[in-house]
Amino acid sequence: HALRAADLLRFDLDLDLDLDLDVNAAALGHHAEAHLWTNVPPAHLAKTGAAVATHPEVAFCAATGVAAKYLAPSNPKTLGVIGPGWQATFQVEAVANTCAIQQVVVFGRTPKKRKDFMKEMSKVVKAEWKEVGSVDEVEAVSDILVVSTDSSTPVADGTSLKDEVLVASIGANAAVKQEVSDGLIRRMDFIVTDDLPTAKGDSGDLIAACQSRITRWEDIVPLEKIVADGVPPPRPKRILFQSNGIADEDLAVGRYVLEQAKKKKVKMKRIAEI
Repeated sequence: HALRAADLLRFDLDLDLDLDLDVNAAALGHHAEAHLWTNVPPAHLAKTGAAVATHPEVAFCAATGVAAKYLAPSNPKTLGVIGPGWQATFQVEAVANTCAIQQVVVFGRTPKKRKDFMKEMSKVVKAEWKEVGSVDEVEAVSDILVVSTDSSTPVADGTSLKDEVLVASIGANAAVKQEVSDGLIRRMDFIVTDDLPTAKGDSGDLIAACQSRITRWEDIVPLEKIVADGVPPPRPKRILFQSNGIADEDLAVGRYVLEQAKKKKVKMKRIAEI
């Protein structure tokens, strides 16, 4: 109440909740969606993210907007999206809040999903929206490229990227997932992640790249260091930001879903392993 009274806290509500999930959100008690935007001192970035993520009703804690603010090329105008799913909605909004995006270019495997995503997000982000038919088309025009898929094999290889670009990969948040190729990572001049210890266990893209000796963990920089110290000069032209979220977030959300499923008497099945 004090934050709202001081005009330091703003609520954005979407009552038409349509998350592309296997779980029925309404059945679990979620009838509205809220986005919370915060300004955090650099030294407290990681701790704040972890603290927010442990709240049982926080479904996603994104640092892509921060990454775009500090790592994007000068004067970025075009945002590319590969994978127009529910997580991409947060990424697009976060980037649009920190950069003066004029055009959003979208590619996804399912035409209907692309169109639905553009229809809904164009109400939130006022820009020119364009649908394209290939990954190469998105890569070729993007100043900032968000890759947000659940793929276990790379979908973006970077062959058509601009000379100066920020690639934000946020879908490969498990060791068995990969959404950007070794070739794309090899083309990068600088690699940043939101949390290095988490990346070592959960970033399928970076794990594979380090195993192949394309890069080394000691050369990958945590985002909080960039926020505190800035990008090292001269500014790298091609930057990869790998976001994996916070491990505490996964545990908290999993626990909450289980508790809600029990309350709603949803049919569940116990398995030995994932």
